[in-house]
Amino acid sequence: MKKRKKKRRRQQAKVHKFRGVIVAILTSRKLREMNGNELVEKLREFRLEVSKEIASSAVGGTVKNSGRIREAKRTIARILTIQNERRAREVEK
Repeated sequence: MKKRKKKRRRQQAKVHKFRGVIVAILTSRKLREMNGNELVEKLREFRLEVSKEIASSAVGGTVKNSGRIREAKRTIARILTIQNERRAREVEK
């Protein structure tokens, strides 16, 4: 039996459907292409989104898409990681 090589798909900005709601995912590659100011702006956007969703659920409202909160938190972590890597590179120089 022949072994097939797995084709490595190029990662692109993915869009998933979670319970009928579309969730856009920013990959690390896309985030690394952004400059520092763009990353700070995206970080603000995602933090605001998470705080709004958490506040609406705390008031007693239903969360439309709980997966969106999780993905936003992960994207925040990705952004912070990239910022820390860039700071570490600057310190080394």
